[in-house]
Amino acid sequence: MSRVLLSSVERTAFRRNFLIDFNRCGGARLFTTPPPHSLCKSRPPRMPKNDLSHIRNLLHSSSRQAVARMESQTGKVDHYGLFGQYLEIRIAKSRERALSDAPLNSSRCIPAIYTDGSSLQGGVGAAAWSATLTASSTMEVAEHFHLGRSDQRTVLEAELVGVLLALGLVRAVRKLIGAIILSDSQSAIMAIRNGEVKGGERCLVEEFYRQLHLLVKSRPSMCLALQWIPAHEGASGNTRADMEAKRAAVAFSETRQM
Repeated sequence: MSRVLLSSVERTAFRRNFLIDFNRCGGARLFTTPPPHSLCKSRPPRMPKNDLSHIRNLLHSSSRQAVARMESQTGKVDHYGLFGQYLEIRIAKSRERALSDAPLNSSRCIPAIYTDGSSLQGGVGAAAWSATLTASSTMEVAEHFHLGRSDQRTVLEAELVGVLLALGLVRAVRKLIGAIILSDSQSAIMAIRNGEVKGGERCLVEEFYRQLHLLVKSRPSMCLALQWIPAHEGASGNTRADMEAKRAAVAFSETRQM
């Protein structure tokens, strides 16, 4: 009896759109299901896929030997001329003003993405979280990244990785032309704004501007805001990002929808 061999991609496509009935002669009868049929289900909204390999490679390259070479580097990180037109840095003068400026009702057109870094149980992790990133307003997206042990990585590195995760989520949503990235680390925001950092942090700031440069080349109308939000002041998005960063510190790196 002959067999029809399908690749994994083809099998997935057939399972989604067709019923396959193999007869004894090895042939295949394909027929579509009518819309009212129980097997014809609506496709769930797609979760943005964020490729984390460049962050893994970056952290791997920022080993002690690489960091030692970069400690001697001086001067500011290249901003690619992105300030003003494509990137806005917002740091309020007071905690009260920062809380009042927080986007309470962000839309899916200009979503708010909360980021955080954490050190817990000997591990360091970063996370980005948003409730308005995808087409479904009821779907939350969380991105996690485990940096390693706390004796090898710093919380500032985790905070910068959190911002990189948020930027990656923006790149993953193709039609998105703007976003507000919120971080409770003024040190991370100042490092990105001033660009006067060394070692592993310099690697991450350089990667942020490199990724943002690639993003605005493909989307010239893109406009991002990197905004400070005080920690532990009851802001729900910041609380969720802190919780997800703690999860990443003790365990894993992944993207998941809730």
